[in-house]
Amino acid sequence: MLNPGNNFVDYLSVQYFRKRNYLDGLANTLANMEAAGEIEIVQQQRSFIGSLYVDGYSIIAWRPKNA
Repeated sequence: MLNPGNNFVDYLSVQYFRKRNYLDGLANTLANMEAAGEIEIVQQQRSFIGSLYVDGYSIIAWRPKNA
């Protein structure tokens, strides 16, 4: 996913997302739910489609553990 510590464009993207309040914390919440055994993260992938500030089509596919 985004790597704001090592990539300036990713850093700008994260700042832009936070300013606009775009799903802030979703990836961390899903990772915590996976660690708690509630869900399984099937795939995480960046599409690299979007503009300079918005990687608009990144994907996190997940499913409930008890399904």
